[in-house]
Amino acid sequence: MERIIEIVTSITQIQPYASLALSVISTANKIVRLAKMMSNVFMLVNDAEALETIEAHIKTITLLIQQVTECGYFIAEFAEQKNFWIRSEKYSLSDLDKRITDYEDKLRELKTAFLAGVAVQSEITVPRMINLGKDNEASIELNDLACAFGARFHPGRGCLPGTRQSLLRNICDILNNPDKDASRVCLLTGVAGSGKSAVAHSIAHLYNGQKRLGSSYFFARDDIASRNPKTLFSTIARDLSDFDPQYRSALRKIVKNDRALRTSPWPMEQLERFIIEPSKELDPIGPIVIVIDALDESGDRARRQELLRIISQKIAQNALPTNLRFLITALAEEDIIISLPPGPPSRIVRIVMDDVPRELVDRDIERFIRHALQQHFDFESSPDKERCRRLVQYSQQLFQWASAACHFINGHNGVGLHPYEQFDKILHAADTGGSQLLDSLYQTALSQLFTREDTRKRFRTVMVTVLALDEPLSLASLCALSDADLTVRAIINALGSLLTGMLNEEPICVLHSSFRDFLLDEARSTVFYGHTSKSSRYFEQTLPHLLASISQCFKSTCM
Repeated sequence: MERIIEIVTSITQIQPYASLALSVISTANKIVRLAKMMSNVFMLVNDAEALETIEAHIKTITLLIQQVTECGYFIAEFAEQKNFWIRSEKYSLSDLDKRITDYEDKLRELKTAFLAGVAVQSEITVPRMINLGKDNEASIELNDLACAFGARFHPGRGCLPGTRQSLLRNICDILNNPDKDASRVCLLTGVAGSGKSAVAHSIAHLYNGQKRLGSSYFFARDDIASRNPKTLFSTIARDLSDFDPQYRSALRKIVKNDRALRTSPWPMEQLERFIIEPSKELDPIGPIVIVIDALDESGDRARRQELLRIISQKIAQNALPTNLRFLITALAEEDIIISLPPGPPSRIVRIVMDDVPRELVDRDIERFIRHALQQHFDFESSPDKERCRRLVQYSQQLFQWASAACHFINGHNGVGLHPYEQFDKILHAADTGGSQLLDSLYQTALSQLFTREDTRKRFRTVMVTVLALDEPLSLASLCALSDADLTVRAIINALGSLLTGMLNEEPICVLHSSFRDFLLDEARSTVFYGHTSKSSRYFEQTLPHLLASISQCFKSTCM
């Protein structure tokens, strides 16, 4: 095992799955036959040419590491003698031998493909449990369970490869811990803009690739109508039913012939009946990970009070399924910290973003800036290297500030200035921004876009509409609310560095909650402030136009 750990450590720079593999197999010390093959596989890779140069083998290497990770989960599960004998009574030795044989066959297949340098089309072997029976139960509709569409993780919004490695490894260690008394919840807290959501996307993407992501749910303040406590556990239940056929069968038995239960909006009932109760029949090997991001955006304190009480109560009662592991991210709001205290009794581990050493964060932000701006700058030259150093310094460990600054410098707001000019504007704003660097960045970007009062008025009119909507609308839908189509498009298109959803008719949302907070605080946004209560008058003015558009569409359809 020591040899496996040594080899995996040497290649963690190539594949993030290697870190995950290391986290799992470091706890495994049994089932020698399988462990020997795992060691042989890694020695094969280690003896090959430098991994950085084997582009043709990267996919096969990834599958090898993922498969070894699955073997590690299997070994770790059976490492505890009590657990082993319980499983040996439940499943015959032939069943156990078949499992090991399946793993070995898959490793041989991948090893052969690696030596031959051919692409592998198959996937890794991840049986959910031994002797898993086929789900022959007649299918019933689970579509009645409320689902927050769009709440899933986004593969492109994770951490830049090679960054946040120690933090991601720490989280994986917590989620992978096989001990029966291990923590079930990892709570990640930090200030706005520190990169919590990027970490959540990365963890979700990692475990999804490992086929161990049960569900991911990303709260968003600008989509509160869909993503709220009433859809959290029902969405997770639907994801779990897609993830595991036996779970789906157990859930169907519970909700069958009970439409009132299937449409229940109550989080407590959903958690008990949709997740805890069907999970009692499961006995999976290895963790099933649930990622819940931005818990603080599930509503104001009054709206999220019940949700926090339910989660806290079930954790205290040790009622959560044994193999479910939760990563929850949130601002360090007082009610959240009080409801989810760390420590052995609560089985919660809290990681604070501010506790990550500053030099590691600065190094990762520098790598991010170099990657984001490499098209326009040569950071090996002294002037550009100094620019990068100052930008890292001004970021003050806020990835969101660095990200927004890079968007601005790259000219994504359509102003047309050279990136060097944009860079100097950002540095000047940071020089005079004091402690409110995000505010200074937003002020600089908006002031450059909207220089006259008439354009600022149009900006306020459009943005109060965007911020006031409980459910975000696409650009086309926003234009339908107004008889000034060109004005709406001009304002939205100019905000490319601060909004998302401009492409493919996706809902228009603020890029980060800090921009929303900035716009809703008059003292911070000053001339760009527009209270959302003004949107009601705007809707009154645009309602006749909207009704006329609907009427015209109806007439066109009927003709």
